Amino acid sequence: MATIRKRNLPSGEVRWMVDFRDAAGKRRAKMFERKRDADAFLVAARAQVVSGTFVHDRDTVTMRKATEHWLEQCLVRRDAGQRMEASSYKNYEGKVRLHILDEAIGIGGIKLANLDTTALEAFRDRLLQNGRTVLMVRSIMSVIGYIMKAARKKKWCTHDPVADVETIAASRIKSRVHVPSDEDVVRMIVHADMPLKPMLMVSAFCGLRASELRGLTWDNVDLDAKLIKVVQRLDFRNVFGPPKTNAGVREVPMADEVVSALRVWKLRSQKHSLRSEHNFVFATRNGTPFFHSEILKSYFYPIRKLLGIETRWHDLRHYAISCWLRQGYSIKETQAFAGHASAQMTIDRYGHYLTKGDRHYGMNKIVQSVLKQHSGNTDG
Repeated sequence: MATIRKRNLPSGEVRWMVDFRDAAGKRRAKMFERKRDADAFLVAARAQVVSGTFVHDRDTVTMRKATEHWLEQCLVRRDAGQRMEASSYKNYEGKVRLHILDEAIGIGGIKLANLDTTALEAFRDRLLQNGRTVLMVRSIMSVIGYIMKAARKKKWCTHDPVADVETIAASRIKSRVHVPSDEDVVRMIVHADMPLKPMLMVSAFCGLRASELRGLTWDNVDLDAKLIKVVQRLDFRNVFGPPKTNAGVREVPMADEVVSALRVWKLRSQKHSLRSEHNFVFATRNGTPFFHSEILKSYFYPIRKLLGIETRWHDLRHYAISCWLRQGYSIKETQAFAGHASAQMTIDRYGHYLTKGDRHYGMNKIVQSVLKQHSGNTDG
């Protein structure tokens, strides 16, 4: 039977002790300064005992401990190559260290049993007040969600306070990607030297991610069939791994101009390739793969500065996808070429390019086709 009793401490102070048994029959007790807090706790504890979700303070851990446990799991998965990229681990560790466990505004010292929606909303507000962007806050809350999921498996908590935390939704306009103009892409290609020129063409017209471009080998380029097979990638440490998504393993057709550019590059880079253990398409003079930072600093940034163009390397992939949609490829075809995990992702990010073509031309083609087939029925 649950009770609330008044306790007089040796100091003369008064406390209110809640005494009850949990679902396993174990006796539990907790003291409060105010009776109203004891009453509220008992009401909540009774409901949690009945639902089997009660966790006592002694059985829970701090957010810092839960975070350390989760990062250890991530590290094991990273080292075992189990769906944890090195870049992802680095990103998670940074969010934990710089935000969640920040000494000034973080929540590392809070026990999970006390980490409710109110506490997380206060943390959210501190993040925003201290200069974090809305998108960053949303990302941090996602990481906390992962941590809480791992904690529930350890029975350190039973609830998910993140689910009820509201953050300002990013504008739909912001979710749209930045796509360079046709003119800017052409100018970069025209002014680029080797090896940047074929790199730009493969990125801008075949839509390979930077990591996929650097991991591309001649074994997976069929110049006669005009196909690129994407089967692997190199992370920021130049370590091999699978493509970013399960759909990332794919075949991408090449235009004749891209094939020609690669043929020229293959002849000029034969010595580099021979020194390469893996037969990389784009290798340094020593036969080793380029680091992404090396491509940017040595080739991309200089030509971008020369031409006065403000665009990121990844925008070339956005350009390729927008071109496919403008040309009339279906969402499913575009998804397949891009290696997107779902067609919905393609629609959300690039769907507005479905209306970028010549609408009148399209309408004319439809009407002309219908009238041509039924021309005998259109008189008088």
